Amino acid sequence: MFFNHRCRFFYGRGRCFYNRSLVFDFRYRFLAEQKLNIYALASLGVIGVAHENASDEHKRGRGSIRLGGGLEYRWNWFALVVELRLVGVGENDKLAPQMPETVDYQLSRYGLSGGSLAMGANFYF
Repeated sequence: MFFNHRCRFFYGRGRCFYNRSLVFDFRYRFLAEQKLNIYALASLGVIGVAHENASDEHKRGRGSIRLGGGLEYRWNWFALVVELRLVGVGENDKLAPQMPETVDYQLSRYGLSGGSLAMGANFYF
């Protein structure tokens, strides 16, 4: 799956940041023909994360990896899904040191990691 988008998320005191990515997703469904399906997923890609008004150097793309798994309970054309992902983003070592280090600089310069838990529904047609 490919993503190429610009989103606005708020953090801190109402500031926005820039996010653009290209990601390849891979899934392996262990019980593809069963009503309760368990799957593993992995994603590799490039992501740029920085303050909204940052320079192009700050918005430079960095390596990204996502690992996770999920459960899907499927009816004929409808399914409920629960998915857990762990996310890692590499460092932007091309940035020059800045003193003092602001939150915006740290977001652009250092590696990032985190996780997500998503619940949703799928329609199959």
